[in-house]
Amino acid sequence: MGMENTTRQELAHAGLVYGKAAYFFDPQSPPIEKGREMIKKSGCRRCHTIGDKGEHLATSLDTSVRLKPFETLKKSLLQPVAFMPNFHFHQPQAEMILGGLLSYDTGGDQKQKTETVHFKKEKQTQDAFSRHCGGCHRLLSKTQGPLGEGIAGPNLSGLFGRFYPNDPAIGVMGPKELSRWLKNPRTLKKVARMPPLDLSEKEVKELIRTLE
Repeated sequence: MGMENTTRQELAHAGLVYGKAAYFFDPQSPPIEKGREMIKKSGCRRCHTIGDKGEHLATSLDTSVRLKPFETLKKSLLQPVAFMPNFHFHQPQAEMILGGLLSYDTGGDQKQKTETVHFKKEKQTQDAFSRHCGGCHRLLSKTQGPLGEGIAGPNLSGLFGRFYPNDPAIGVMGPKELSRWLKNPRTLKKVARMPPLDLSEKEVKELIRTLE
């Protein structure tokens, strides 16, 4: 239902939720269940809070999904910003995900505190991540903001968090596993494409701090 007290189409239709997202009022509907499943498999909570759960590397989706226009939200999934992984969602998938987000009744997520990520214009060249990892990976770091420029490897934002979509062949990646991985990835995954890195212990510790 639109706004009956206006003859202007853009106002009458303002804020409408359409497509598969429109099922959000029924969390048990197949499109919304699928949307919630995609949220989990994509690891959205590695950076965002959803349903009062998740990391604080980026804005709370409990808040933004209720404040931003529907088309803006959908575009952010179909054409993600630089440091958001590109999952190559198509339109029905994006609508199901948005429906899944809307189905969480959090009252606008007023209880959540979101960390601020400082985006710097100048390139980071001195930190260990930019030197050794940034050519293939990207990262939103709690301490250093956005790092890296590569897309050949996975986005490592929230790597040590419990919401990161871990590789089944590796399992949970913690500081100890990362140290082993950096020395020789094939000790954890026999078909790993990443080569071993010749890093000092100081550089390994710096990378772990950056990823935490």
